[in-house]
Amino acid sequence: MNQEKSTINHQPSRTNCMEPSRRSIDEAAQEMISRMAELGQQNAWDRLEAQLPQCGFGRQGVCCRICSMGPCRISKKAAVGVCGADADTIVARNFLRIVAAGVSAHSDHGRTVAEVFLAAARGQAPDYRIKDTAKLSKLAKELGVETAGRSPQEIAMAVGEIALAEFGKPHGTQLMTRRAPKPRQELWQKSGVTPRAIDREVAESMHRSAMGVDQDYRNVLRQASRTALADGWGGAMLATERQVHTFLNEAQGIWHMGQRDINWLRISRGAATAGFKLEHIGKLLRAKYHEDYSNILDKVQVKLYTNESEVVELRKGAQAVYADRDARLAGMTDEDVETFYSCLLCQSFAPSHVCVVSPERPGLCGAYSWLDCRAAFEITPTGPNQPIPKGTCLEPKIGQWDRVNAFVVSTSGGKVERMSQYSMIVDPMTSCGCFECIAAILPMTGGIMIVNREYPEMTPSGMKFSTLAGTVGGGQQVPGFIGHSKYYICSK
Repeated sequence: MNQEKSTINHQPSRTNCMEPSRRSIDEAAQEMISRMAELGQQNAWDRLEAQLPQCGFGRQGVCCRICSMGPCRISKKAAVGVCGADADTIVARNFLRIVAAGVSAHSDHGRTVAEVFLAAARGQAPDYRIKDTAKLSKLAKELGVETAGRSPQEIAMAVGEIALAEFGKPHGTQLMTRRAPKPRQELWQKSGVTPRAIDREVAESMHRSAMGVDQDYRNVLRQASRTALADGWGGAMLATERQVHTFLNEAQGIWHMGQRDINWLRISRGAATAGFKLEHIGKLLRAKYHEDYSNILDKVQVKLYTNESEVVELRKGAQAVYADRDARLAGMTDEDVETFYSCLLCQSFAPSHVCVVSPERPGLCGAYSWLDCRAAFEITPTGPNQPIPKGTCLEPKIGQWDRVNAFVVSTSGGKVERMSQYSMIVDPMTSCGCFECIAAILPMTGGIMIVNREYPEMTPSGMKFSTLAGTVGGGQQVPGFIGHSKYYICSK
């Protein structure tokens, strides 16, 4: 019993999370939280703390308050609710209503954008105007709007009316689902989850989760999928920033890993059978750069080389550019700056992975230096490269700062509580899989080995690079192993 208590005492306390530094990474917000405490004012975190410990039935989703005969809660004593719904159905209903509420809030932002867009086209919003007529024409064509002989305002009015209709039209499915790959559209149709009007899906979610309508949790969860898709492919169909890594991985049947001159690219048999060829890589990249970075790019040309001798020569030039980029950081140390940067590009593969980029520790793929991240943030302030104020240094030897840890906790979804910038033993940085090198401790020798991605043979650890990558990657913290860039080897 004493041993059990000891174990529990070492677990993170919810109360400890209530300190201002754990409630927000923003210094201004922390100051306001402290000021509220001085004035005796409550905030959401205070009210959460007052609720602890929270209801176990509610946290598990097995408490139902949908009808007036409730609340019902599932336990060994009562396996079903008043209406006959079991735990699976009750959890599914509660989840569906959460999805419906989220979709209502999220998609209504899109509705407001459409309303302002339409008002601008009608001349009712003088502070707004149509700037990119080329993009307007492209969208009009996608939505089936005739553009010949019409002014930009007339085209915009037609586009705006169609956009608003997507929220409440009585028939048909979401027009934007046409952007999805054909196999994906076919899968949605086969599964019965192709989204209709957003308001229709929200209304059906509330109806289907009511008492006496649907007891099959599978049907209820299917509706949750369709409602979520209505938001994602309707109200929230907004462009997001991508680079080559994510551009290529958006193509169905294509897998890209690595950066700089050590890229791995796999094309599935399905993609090859469907007609995917090397030229499509160039077409995809060109289209995506124009689509996502039209504000800073006018022309894009992609040229693919397949002759090995030409590739070798071009690679030398590329490596010289990489060396020049690395040299810009020469002499800079982590102590010279008060802000690090994040890179979250690979969270599609490793949701809990957070790359913390500092002057002495570039992104583990080697493609992003501290200067690169700073420039990327200036270009796309809402992108994957966000500033991270270091805050107070907690462990100078292994490199831990309170605000960096708070950022890692937040962006890893709570999966990673602490991260060391300089240690491969204590709270090492997570890895996605794009690292240039892997470092591993060899206990029998008391040493460390480093293997680069290009090396195909067996290593002293008894594993090849590919096997090590499977062990280290995936957003895990693996003490004794870290993925890193080549440049990081030379850091102090």
